[in-house]
Amino acid sequence: MLTLFDQFTLLKSSTIYSNVLHLILENNRIASLEAVIALVQCFPNLHSLKIKLPTTTEYYDCLDILLDGVHLPYLWLFKTNCITEFDSCSSISVWISAKTPLKWKLTPFYGHRNYNTFTVCL
Repeated sequence: MLTLFDQFTLLKSSTIYSNVLHLILENNRIASLEAVIALVQCFPNLHSLKIKLPTTTEYYDCLDILLDGVHLPYLWLFKTNCITEFDSCSSISVWISAKTPLKWKLTPFYGHRNYNTFTVCL
């Protein structure tokens, strides 16, 4: 498990951290889709991931990369921040199914919202 609190400079190198299975980015914000792409390239074997995504138009693109099952094939637990669109949906699982690649997933998944974060168990 790797927990990063301050500077997240690992994404700037071309090193692949294949032994890191659980990653928590505390006090760090992934600022762009390019940073998410770099993250999945540096940590290809993640089983769990906790990050804060940008609340811009790239939010959905970041979710697509993280939850498509291709870039992080071993991911089974994902936790991130909510956006204001969540407020209009009564079921987070329905929202996730509608807005992410999980709509194509044949096996069930669990979605949970807690205040300003949501968790997906794949």
